[in-house]
Amino acid sequence: MLRICAALAAAVLVPGMASAKELKPKFGDIDGVYYTDVAENREACRQAVQRKIYLCSQNTGFVSNTEDRKYPGCLPIFRRQAGACADHFRSEAHKCQGSGSVRIADFTGFSCTVTATVVEEGGEPERREPEGRTGSREPAQRDAGAAAHLSPKCAGMPRKAKCWVELANKPGCYAHARSYSPRTKWTWSGACAGGVAVGQGTIVWTSPRGSSNTTGILVRGKRHGRWVYHFNSPTLRTDKRTGKKIWGKMPLCLIRQWNRGKILSASKYLLPKDC
Repeated sequence: MLRICAALAAAVLVPGMASAKELKPKFGDIDGVYYTDVAENREACRQAVQRKIYLCSQNTGFVSNTEDRKYPGCLPIFRRQAGACADHFRSEAHKCQGSGSVRIADFTGFSCTVTATVVEEGGEPERREPEGRTGSREPAQRDAGAAAHLSPKCAGMPRKAKCWVELANKPGCYAHARSYSPRTKWTWSGACAGGVAVGQGTIVWTSPRGSSNTTGILVRGKRHGRWVYHFNSPTLRTDKRTGKKIWGKMPLCLIRQWNRGKILSASKYLLPKDC
């Protein structure tokens, strides 16, 4: 808040142009690793992934305590991103069982944007509450606005379009839809970072026809690794006593393997106990 001293006409306020800077935690983003022949380096690959997961878990603050105190609102953001980082490398671990050349992908989702709007003479940048609809009460610091660059957004897109859908329970946060349905509402139980859904969680789709859900890991808003789908399949049977046809529902599940939004494989329809 601007400090105006009526008794001192010489008190000067220096307006500063609105500016923002991006901050990173102490380890920055976490690099991946590359093997020309992973079959000869399986144990090294597994250990490398475990080290990456450990680095993610420790990457929750700045290098110095001074910065931690100066930008306290970034710390919960970094903690959420650290969880998404660990989930990312867990989802990459299966590559250690492969063959040939393998790249354990980087995690580049660490970011906190600090906005300065007014500078008092001899003072610090003013820190203010984010304008986004995130529900956060932290002043000034917020996730980087990556959502502004997602394209195309699903609003106004035709049915079955590939686009970015805004989550009904997390306004301003998006996930990637491979086959958009305008009548279907999406919710996400996990975290959001930089305007996209990340980490471990469950997507629930709700439409006039009912609801279904799927659980797995999102990397930058796209499904990655193993995902389990649960839904109710319509059934039709004939009542032996009356001869009438009766519609019902049977719970089924499906397992899919994804690679950053692309389907690698899918199982047959299974009973829930088999998923």
